[in-house]
Amino acid sequence: MPERRQSVTRKDRPNILFIMADALRWDALGCNGNQIVQTPNIDRLAREGIRFTNAYTTNPFCSPARASVLTGRWPHAHGLWDNGVRISHETTTLATVLETAGYRTGIVGKGHLDVHYNAPDSPDHVFDWDDPVRASEMTGRHYFGFREQARTCAHSKAAGHYGAWLYREHPDAVPLLDRDRALSEPVGECWKSALPVELHSSTYVGDRAVEFLEPYDSSRYSAGQRPFCLWMSFPDPHGPLCPPMPFAEMYDPREMPLPRRREGETRDKPPHFRGEVDSPYADWRPYGPGQRANETRQDEHEQLKKAYYYALVSLIDVNVGRVIEALERTGELDNTLVVFMSDHGNMLGDHWTDGYAIWHYDRAIRVPFVVRFPTLGEAGRSVNDLISLADFAPTVCELTGVPYTSWPPQPGQHPGGLARPGTLPDVQGQSLLPLLRGEGSGRSHVLIEYESRFNPGLHLKTLRTPRYRLTYYAGRPYGELYDLQEDPDEFVNRWGDPAMQGIRAELIALLLDEVVRTEGRLPPRVAPN
Repeated sequence: MPERRQSVTRKDRPNILFIMADALRWDALGCNGNQIVQTPNIDRLAREGIRFTNAYTTNPFCSPARASVLTGRWPHAHGLWDNGVRISHETTTLATVLETAGYRTGIVGKGHLDVHYNAPDSPDHVFDWDDPVRASEMTGRHYFGFREQARTCAHSKAAGHYGAWLYREHPDAVPLLDRDRALSEPVGECWKSALPVELHSSTYVGDRAVEFLEPYDSSRYSAGQRPFCLWMSFPDPHGPLCPPMPFAEMYDPREMPLPRRREGETRDKPPHFRGEVDSPYADWRPYGPGQRANETRQDEHEQLKKAYYYALVSLIDVNVGRVIEALERTGELDNTLVVFMSDHGNMLGDHWTDGYAIWHYDRAIRVPFVVRFPTLGEAGRSVNDLISLADFAPTVCELTGVPYTSWPPQPGQHPGGLARPGTLPDVQGQSLLPLLRGEGSGRSHVLIEYESRFNPGLHLKTLRTPRYRLTYYAGRPYGELYDLQEDPDEFVNRWGDPAMQGIRAELIALLLDEVVRTEGRLPPRVAPN
């Protein structure tokens, strides 16, 4: 049962708005150096805030990464280790403890903390949102601590509260989401959507976020009004890449740069890059088409994908602008911690690959991370230190005064690791407040992990340092090691290079230390012995 809320007003603590895109690469924003894509509103957040240039996901797959953002733990500790895995809806999250501390909590957009398919009781289940009874039932319960909900489920689907709204208010538009109603000849998972932009899921996310903010007015503080924590979560630019008009024609595919890749570069990579099955799972169907590199790809298709991907990014940016304007209208912008991030990246043809998850190249594991809050530091500053998505939760806790436990305990904080009521338990990330204030340094390395559901036993742990990226495959004789100073695009695998064996051993020892450090310590301690 949740603890009784504390009496908190907006003057006591800042509002929290964290904006998440799905599968957005670090380099697909203007503020991060992209000269093609138009993202003026996100660029504004960077200009008025602080931009992290080396932020990394905990796991380049949706559900595990999102759970890390909300718990401050790595997937092997919080338990949501893969899409399709279910954890308890009573899991204590950042939203849980903020609500206990008196915050109003809400989510608009994609949650994906539960499963999308084959679990009808899941609040993220894609089907049956045309049933008003189901839609009402899904709204009547909290969503991992978020009380107010206007969620989307999956991608380009009439699902979630978005789907229920579409079925109810615009039933004739539902078929326009389908691939066979495209305004252009589909090429793979790319097409121009027939859905009007005002009915698109990204617009819906913007609409509901603005509505969430309407009651606020900093010129008058009502006695019972609470600060808010809003998760604004776009299901794009995750595929299928089907932008609506006019965004679908915003970028000319012929002007898109080709992916970063070299012919023959998979020769020194692990066998799954080439689609080769390594025993003992020879009888398993291990690879979908996106789970291997393919050196026969067509340039025109790669350019079309990038054009449509950028189109969806620009549509997200427009709706980020709408919520910034709403915060300005209410006078709440400077009293709101605004964080823009992604759960993971997307290869987009780099190194002959698509997707993310099994690929631990920077294009898949490095994410945008922009923070705007005027009192935290000099506007327009870039921070190059390594950080993790797991660092978000403790940062918010420290900024809002919400307690959390860590192990070993912080000096003078939560002695003995004992959990107090309203405490976020077993936080493994570290607060970014010192970095934001220019008073400390970041991490010497970050941990990224993934266990492949496509190939059982293909269990990856990656250690990223400022100079090296090492990926260790449990139980396999191969691995990956890149010297990013000499090879920033990660073309040459140095795992087997005799000259790198000392470095490899040092990095493996660091990796082991990080895995041990992030072992889960839940349930929390409730007594000294």
